[in-house]
Amino acid sequence: MLELAQSTDLPLACAGTHVGSEEPTIGNAVIGIVLALATQGERPVAVDPARLRSAELSHIPDSVWSSLEDLDLPWGEEAEDDFPLEGLFLCPVGWSTGALMLGEIKSEFEDDELGDMDWEGEVEGEEVASAAAEDMDMTVRWIDAGMLEQIEASSAALVLEANYN
Repeated sequence: MLELAQSTDLPLACAGTHVGSEEPTIGNAVIGIVLALATQGERPVAVDPARLRSAELSHIPDSVWSSLEDLDLPWGEEAEDDFPLEGLFLCPVGWSTGALMLGEIKSEFEDDELGDMDWEGEVEGEEVASAAAEDMDMTVRWIDAGMLEQIEASSAALVLEANYN
């Protein structure tokens, strides 16, 4: 994926699940354009709501999908429970949780005062969506049209927050 990201000049990522065995196999995976990245222990990230509409599947070149075929990785197969195969997803990885919030980032400290300490503070507001991951088992959250409308109608800042699970 790194080579594809470099050759396309897009912030591409692949996050998937691995089933442990002598020969690990890949389960479900999410491949796409990274719009925001939050890390536990660091200040939550303000996200421009316009970015949520700006990254469409059509922006990912055909070379990405053909490379999956070259690796014999199946993609575009039917998903369970009417889960969409394309769209906007909140995808935590590792032992983490991720939350999209409409609200305000509050902290007693300025970022430059923290030094090596973890960011101290909270996001006050309303949660729009959250998801969690444990080890290599990832649960993604689809950001549907209703959530996008809620975000666009709000005057509050859109914030991505990450925490250790």
